Amino acid sequence: MRSDPGVDVSDLSPLEQTALLTQYARALDSRWPRHGRGPRPILGDTLAADIVSRIDYDFAALGVPRSVVCQTSLRAKMLDDRVRAFTAEHPNAVVVDLGAGLDTGLFRVNPPAAVDWYSVDLPGVIALRNRLMPTHERAHSITASVADDSWPSSIPAGRPAMVIADGLFAFLSEPVLVGVFRRITEHFMSGELAFNDYGRIGSR
Repeated sequence: MRSDPGVDVSDLSPLEQTALLTQYARALDSRWPRHGRGPRPILGDTLAADIVSRIDYDFAALGVPRSVVCQTSLRAKMLDDRVRAFTAEHPNAVVVDLGAGLDTGLFRVNPPAAVDWYSVDLPGVIALRNRLMPTHERAHSITASVADDSWPSSIPAGRPAMVIADGLFAFLSEPVLVGVFRRITEHFMSGELAFNDYGRIGSR
């Protein structure tokens, strides 16, 4: 049993708190048994479960249904597969995770050693990432809204870029989305953009 009170997240804005739900869903997936009856892990992100255990928050009150756990894990797994393929072909690439939340994709994917991984998110989320995430010499945090013009400025433009967004675009208006796409295509010389959106979620 944890003796410390855990990391306080009460200052997160409602939008920033969405990172907690997504991380909790990945944690629940990792806790499913690997053998026997019932659902088995899709993503198997045990680091997500470790991070959740260190946060002072009533995750159980979220009432995350199995369908959301499955959808969240499948989305992450599909993006992981795209990043693995891209970085295998471009071992000097940069990976840019827009609206990264508390995602531990860098540790799941384990890309080639020369790949730099940039996580872009709002101030409260980045502060939480920096406090809870394991250190990695190729991990970089960028505190910014994706609606800002400045977020690409500290990311190398001349290397192949894999830009990913897991569920983020569902929260953005059309003008903001157009701006995000424009900044990506204007800043990076070459690369790939992979994103997903929220589909219909059942009740089970």
